[in-house]
Amino acid sequence: FVLVTVLLVYNRMTSTGTLQTAIVGDTLMHTQRLAKAAPNAVEGSREAFLELRESRDAIAANLDALANGDAARGLSASSSDIQPTLTTLNERWRASEAAASVIVANEKALIAFGDVIRKINDASPRLQQLTEEVTALKLQAGAPPREIATAAQLVTLTQRRGKSANSLVAGNVANAEVALTLGRDINQFRDLTQALLAGSDALRLAATTDPEARTRLQELTRVYAEFQSSIAGAISS
Repeated sequence: FVLVTVLLVYNRMTSTGTLQTAIVGDTLMHTQRLAKAAPNAVEGSREAFLELRESRDAIAANLDALANGDAARGLSASSSDIQPTLTTLNERWRASEAAASVIVANEKALIAFGDVIRKINDASPRLQQLTEEVTALKLQAGAPPREIATAAQLVTLTQRRGKSANSLVAGNVANAEVALTLGRDINQFRDLTQALLAGSDALRLAATTDPEARTRLQELTRVYAEFQSSIAGAISS
């Protein structure tokens, strides 16, 4: 709605060739820039936060200048026939400005969480490969059904963890619910990996003795431990 109204103001001013036209054009550019920067900022892009902040402030300053004039820019207030449209534009802008300000206020947390999501995505292919290899080795060795099912569960958790993490930054799901699920999956993955490696009376699993399977599980533990603490910290914050 803001973009449409800015375009309306721009079209009404283009024939005048005034300084107001240039400022409306600048506002139009910043409106488009802000719309592109906002989702990238939510995903933790540092560059997007700079663009979001700059464009938010530029739009606010431009709209104030158009409505009330700006002596520093040698700009007088817009004519009375434009003022009603500017009033509508300012009303619509307030909601967008508030949303942009909320994102900016959470810059530190969003950047930290974006870093965690990138770590998850970077590690997921290797974790996926290792969990599938563990499952295949259990099948080849004729392991008990409980061990095979537990190994297969690690594959599922790896896939689900990546989807949950990316859903959080996409903003298309209930964040609290997905964050809770992601936190549970993180802990369960750790517990099941350790249970397969060392055995677990509670899960009725014997320690893995096959050398190849143990090697995969040990590497799985190492790779997972490299980013587990940062993921858990971001989810709980």
